[in-house]
Amino acid sequence: MIRIMVVDDHKLFRSGLISLLQTQQNLFVVGEASDGEECEDIYFTLNPDILLIDIEMPKRNGIETIRSIKELDKNVKAIVLTQHENESVIARAFEAGAMGYMNKDIILGELLYAINTVLSGNIYFGPAYTRARLEELVIRLNELEEMYDPESYKLTPREIEVILLIATGLTSLEIADSLNIKKRTVDSIRKNISDKCNFSGGHQLLKFAVWYKKNRHLFKQ
Repeated sequence: MIRIMVVDDHKLFRSGLISLLQTQQNLFVVGEASDGEECEDIYFTLNPDILLIDIEMPKRNGIETIRSIKELDKNVKAIVLTQHENESVIARAFEAGAMGYMNKDIILGELLYAINTVLSGNIYFGPAYTRARLEELVIRLNELEEMYDPESYKLTPREIEVILLIATGLTSLEIADSLNIKKRTVDSIRKNISDKCNFSGGHQLLKFAVWYKKNRHLFKQ
């Protein structure tokens, strides 16, 4: 019998998943939690074989929860169930100690396959992500964050629009025409971006824009 714990802040999804798991004779849901803190409070009492956990939750997210549990239980077997398919999130989940990563839209058959794969000590992040690929992503993400940290810049959607157009080589006037706004508005947006990123000139902004356009898939949008 495989003992499973389910952690998700959406009660409807959590209840539905538990009901689905309970249709399998070899699975037993030992407990559930609605956030990371609650999970940690009862994890070591329940001692599940498999931890199915969401990422975005109140109080403590799934990645932080996995990392915290792994400090005390090196053998924790966590599978992330989420709507996020951003490679930076996948890399951070793997780095924290997750052994599986699946979209919530997954079919039961693949979830059962993932559970059995992780239970045997192997990882399952889908066919596109081998262990070597995940390790490469973690290294690349760490290297990128040493250069820039766009998530900390808190760029607005409009600022991102302008950055992507800067990366194509457009002038402020051309960007204004493209976005149907005034040139002085574009100039103001460029200044705001430079202030947030602590850039001293247009060359630094252009360099960042080209870098961001190339690597934006690695960061939360």
